[in-house]
Amino acid sequence: MTIEKTKAFVLKANPYRESSCLLYLYSERHGLVHGIAKGVRRKKSGLPCLERGFLAELLLYARPHRDLHTLAGISILDFFPNVRTDLHKNAVRDMAFEVIIKTMSTDAPHPDVFSYLAGFLFRLETLPPQRCFPAMAWQFLYDFSSLMGFGPNIDTCVLCGRPFAETSGAHLLLESGTCECVECSRRAPAHGTFLPAAVLASLSDAAGADHAPESRRISAADARRIIHLFARFCQYHFQTSSDFKSIDFLDSLLRAPAAARAAEPACWTPR
Repeated sequence: MTIEKTKAFVLKANPYRESSCLLYLYSERHGLVHGIAKGVRRKKSGLPCLERGFLAELLLYARPHRDLHTLAGISILDFFPNVRTDLHKNAVRDMAFEVIIKTMSTDAPHPDVFSYLAGFLFRLETLPPQRCFPAMAWQFLYDFSSLMGFGPNIDTCVLCGRPFAETSGAHLLLESGTCECVECSRRAPAHGTFLPAAVLASLSDAAGADHAPESRRISAADARRIIHLFARFCQYHFQTSSDFKSIDFLDSLLRAPAAARAAEPACWTPR
């Protein structure tokens, strides 16, 4: 058994027996970890209450070839209050956490994912809600698949090699992870799914996303379609058999009556 202090994001927290908690963590040093925090639900324990979305520092008592480890010495570093209290930010965060839990194996360190997750939650915490939802949902799915080596090529057409014009968009081919420009797709249809130019720009142009020009407006219907597309892309390439349930909740938010969204800008861009 090894004892190591590490930082970790709480991806999921479930009650365990009378006073303990079963945690799904994404740790800085060990990647995805399942652990038991004993006694944290006991009122007089003096230990912090742990919730999904918290960033904690803790002692990990890791046992080789065990799926469940012991956690102790827990202290909360950040709890991202704006994400906790905003329904739309919360939905985007929960989708990201579910994707990590369902696609990554335990005890497989991936420091790039931890660093990305830290930056992702910081942006969710600090950006206005209309800048986070729903664009940061498909942004996460694209970035995460790229970090894991499966990301689609959204830069150039797989057939003619030309970069995609900002005004035309492209067709994403799910199985190959490549894109065809509008012109090539017309000549030889390959049953790809169309990505509007606004989506391509939001994925590839981090600096420009802060200015959100009028041309980058995306309808709620298109947003739903794009999120489902990237979710299917991740399921296919990670060979995940079960659906991401959090996608259904994102979908329900985007299906909300138009009157409820009337005050929200129609332009959604990440970062």
